Amino acid sequence: MTVYVTPHDPITKDSTGPSEDCGLPDLDSAAEMFGPDWVRRNPRLITYADFVVSDFILRTEPVA
Repeated sequence: MTVYVTPHDPITKDSTGPSEDCGLPDLDSAAEMFGPDWVRRNPRLITYADFVVSDFILRTEPVA
């Protein structure tokens, strides 16, 4: 599985940049690496204060 990290604005919840492969094998590994201070977690994504880790792409293009 590819795991992506996507920056986002914690207030608007909008992506602020493109999703990038973070090189981790699964979301459990991401939770271990980024720590337990997540805001929300479900089986397909983990939301932290200013980024999201997911098993799918949230945004492909840079923010203009």
